[in-house]
Amino acid sequence: MGVLEINIDIGNTVEKSNNMSDKTQSNESNDQFNDVLDSDIGYSDKSDEKLGEESMAGDSGEYEPQIPWKPKQPQYRTLSFSNDVGKSFNLMDDNDEDVKIKFIISELCGLHINKFPYSCTSLYRLLIESATKKAYDEKKPVVNKIFLSYDNKSLSAAVSKLAKHNILKITESERANIIEYIDKKRLIETLNNYMHNPKLVDTDLILSSWITMKDYIKACLV
Repeated sequence: MGVLEINIDIGNTVEKSNNMSDKTQSNESNDQFNDVLDSDIGYSDKSDEKLGEESMAGDSGEYEPQIPWKPKQPQYRTLSFSNDVGKSFNLMDDNDEDVKIKFIISELCGLHINKFPYSCTSLYRLLIESATKKAYDEKKPVVNKIFLSYDNKSLSAAVSKLAKHNILKITESERANIIEYIDKKRLIETLNNYMHNPKLVDTDLILSSWITMKDYIKACLV
């Protein structure tokens, strides 16, 4: 009985050992298959173990460090009019000057001043000039029975005359603000300086002036 029991135990042990060996080989084969599969599809679950560490970016192999904080994103702002204001403009499609003004407004409204400061300031000045010329041509301003004419030599003087003599339909406070920016803060000269000299654009100044000058432009175009 003792020998029989020993033989049975040995047999069971051998059988269990063989089963364990088969399972081990099967697991190794599965691991090898998974490694090959992962390699083929470019996937690795080991990246989770390195969370927070510097890693390589995608398939390009470019170095991409982990940033502990998100940089402040610039606030893109435009020099634009509201839809209601735009609809009030007296701009005709059969008038070349009016079409030009439409193009200027369209381009200006589509550009972020933080990203395109020089393009915006150039279009801004061009819009002031075109709107001012239109006001002189169509409103026929008269002061003391004398027709005022557009001053080709000085855009500042042309704008200032319209504001000072209250030719445009604007409030007293709006008129005072326009004169402030044109005569005292010399906005036109500043825009010219940005266009013709290597000077950085003060976007805050441009945006603050736009609050006033868009009312002037509107008064010229309605």
